[in-house]
Amino acid sequence: MKFVGIKNIVDRIDNKSYLDDFEVNGEGKDLYLGFTIQGPSAMVNFGKASLALAFNIRGAANFSNVNFAMAKFAFTDIDYDQLETPYAVPFSHIPFDINKKHSATDWEFHSLIWGEWGLTYGQYLWKKNRNAIKAAATVKLLQGMGGGYAENTNIDFFVPDINSDPNVKDSLMAVQVNNFDYGRVAYDSYEGKKKYGDFIHGKGFGWNLGFAYELRHKDATRYTYEMDNATHENPEVNKYKLKIGLSLIDFGKVTYDDEYSGVYNINNANVNYCDTCSTPSGNAQYYDWYNEDFDSQLDFDTTYSNLFYGSPNQSRVGDKFSMTLPSAISLQADYNVYKKVLCQCNYNTSCKKWRTSGRARQYVKHYSALGRRVV
Repeated sequence: MKFVGIKNIVDRIDNKSYLDDFEVNGEGKDLYLGFTIQGPSAMVNFGKASLALAFNIRGAANFSNVNFAMAKFAFTDIDYDQLETPYAVPFSHIPFDINKKHSATDWEFHSLIWGEWGLTYGQYLWKKNRNAIKAAATVKLLQGMGGGYAENTNIDFFVPDINSDPNVKDSLMAVQVNNFDYGRVAYDSYEGKKKYGDFIHGKGFGWNLGFAYELRHKDATRYTYEMDNATHENPEVNKYKLKIGLSLIDFGKVTYDDEYSGVYNINNANVNYCDTCSTPSGNAQYYDWYNEDFDSQLDFDTTYSNLFYGSPNQSRVGDKFSMTLPSAISLQADYNVYKKVLCQCNYNTSCKKWRTSGRARQYVKHYSALGRRVV
């Protein structure tokens, strides 16, 4: 049986029918994505302390509490008969089936891409016999490359089942936005850019803090050597039988306030679904969401502002917004199972969903275990 590999993951998703089965009015769906591109780094050891400098490019995005119908339509390109509203006469003023109206409330989306320059200082706080405690702190200069959020969401919608031909997609959607707040860095701000500095649209600071306890091997000769009539620890070999660590990671925020950032609010709660039912497109109630193309971020923002307000700029309410890092508490345990073979277990959890002056972000709770061999 195969346990690893991208194809195996895809096959397992398909076999479980995750994309086909859903629970009407079921719980909201969550999705988290993240990546790290490691850049150059350097470390210097001196005595009981060490100093390190590292550069990384990182990204994180999460959807939380997404309505079941939104999640399904996202996979079917707004075309799924079981969740659509049948219409006897397309675009007539015949009331829609209220049971097929979908309410998407309190769902959120947050994304952030940033570069970070981290300076780390670590040292032993205490050592006695086989026991040792050490600590490390990192301060980070954050350079925001991209970001966006959607919050305070309260949206009612339905998809009219207009086309009886199964080969023709239904791509129109009736939408009533009771409230929708979003902020973004323009996605087209990177076109034609080549220099690293041209990708920076925000700045901020962050920090990490960690502590670790080590239970050293009984045989000290495994990690020490003699030189100049003194005993020294070899920094290139494993010293411990067991190590337990506790860390606070990714605290901080990035603020975007250049010409490519914007903050928006859409609210048309007083607009009835069928005010303009006789018009199949060109308004917020019946709009061809699936086939719309945009020339730029500004085209996107002004198009939807005009749809909901009749004004291309009314939805814009600010120029500056902040995104907090996906802050978390991390607990680690590393055990030397046999000779050079170790087993490491990790547990990460969000500290809290945190709303200060920045935007809320959520770190997905996860567990992991892995084995490795050291040289």
